[in-house]
Amino acid sequence: MEFIRINESDNVIIALQDLPDGHTITIDGKGIQVKGEIKRGHKIAVKPIEQNEDIIKYGSPIGHATQPIHVGEHVHTHNIKTNLDGVLNYEFDQKLVENPYEKEELTFEGYRRKNGAVGIRNELWIVPTVGCVNGVAETIIK
Repeated sequence: MEFIRINESDNVIIALQDLPDGHTITIDGKGIQVKGEIKRGHKIAVKPIEQNEDIIKYGSPIGHATQPIHVGEHVHTHNIKTNLDGVLNYEFDQKLVENPYEKEELTFEGYRRKNGAVGIRNELWIVPTVGCVNGVAETIIK
């Protein structure tokens, strides 16, 4: 697998391996030629992105283009800027996915502590490595 697209509305994909200049990847039945060497973990435009248009990753804007970006081009700090400039307080209020179990009465194998709280013997840690995935992590936790 050469790339991953997190959400169908994303206008970028993430390279899962180093991709050489001129390499062709296929997405949605269309070939996209990589323009310039793209390192693993970096973003590639899959749609034309106009200057000031949002860069969509994880189904949410992660910034905006500082210049026009062509299909197949590297999307990184040289052509993207955060949308949070000048923002002192920020709240993420977008629900990314519907919970199919929301109306079901679910249980788990835990135990009740002396103080009435519930405990489990194993831990699952959700640790976002970048701020733009905090909403995804919160959705997973809930």
